[in-house]
Amino acid sequence: MLAELRSAAAGIKIAERPAPDVRTEPPDLPPEQVRILRYLAQLADQGMMKAPLSNLAAGTQVGLAAMKYHLAELEKRHFVYVGHHPRPRESDVRISPAASVGSWPALDVGQAVSGD
Repeated sequence: MLAELRSAAAGIKIAERPAPDVRTEPPDLPPEQVRILRYLAQLADQGMMKAPLSNLAAGTQVGLAAMKYHLAELEKRHFVYVGHHPRPRESDVRISPAASVGSWPALDVGQAVSGD
């Protein structure tokens, strides 16, 4: 019986697979969301972990209404955290800790975005 199994197994060829790519591609994001993430990454590199909403809108040249929409979308994907304050203070935005873990490659800050 063992000889029969060995002879049957000898005819089996094992196809080699390429090693899976451990990096995952970043999701397709609108250019405005990419600009927002890049701007927040630049601020974080400078030691500023939070950005007021008005500064973020001015720094990315995204209108305030569009900014709120794009931040809500980024927050759904856990890329950013928007701090909503009960007082009439302005909301602040920061990169989510989940986004900084490295589940997708870093966006190249120096790379141009179409539509800029």
